[in-house]
Amino acid sequence: MAAPAVPNLELAGPSQVGRGVPGQYVHWTAMPQPTPETSAQTQVRTPADFAHDSFRELVVEARAACDTMLEETACFLEPRANGLPHLNLLVWALAQHRWKKVAEHLLKERRVHVSFGENVRTWAEGVAHGRVPSEHKREEGLDKDPGQRGKNWGTPQRHRQLPAPVTRML
Repeated sequence: MAAPAVPNLELAGPSQVGRGVPGQYVHWTAMPQPTPETSAQTQVRTPADFAHDSFRELVVEARAACDTMLEETACFLEPRANGLPHLNLLVWALAQHRWKKVAEHLLKERRVHVSFGENVRTWAEGVAHGRVPSEHKREEGLDKDPGQRGKNWGTPQRHRQLPAPVTRML
């Protein structure tokens, strides 16, 4: 039996048009919950297939396959307005890198559809995005135990440098 065809899903991320666009050091990688129709038609995996560490390892592996070595990552699991979970991975590399090759690799090789946030350009912006309540995620929906990992930290362990969720001042 032949392997299923690669899903034809749109890949989204920051603009990287032209040879003079070197990419970014930091990317926000989002794995949204596919609709039941999309999941049935394309057989893409869902966030429920992963835990913090397995999603992180998958993306680190894909980035390495695309010649990007990561220095640090932080993974967040959060419910969206519809109540379904999304996985998000904040990544940081010492060299600027583009996102599209990684998205194509994940979709083709692992059947994982991800998008890349256009509003996160620095590590601090990404941590704030993952740890601060907003219109689409309430404080009670923030990940209580986000996983942060560094390349040279030896055996991956939880690292507690991420600030606690910030509550809004009244």
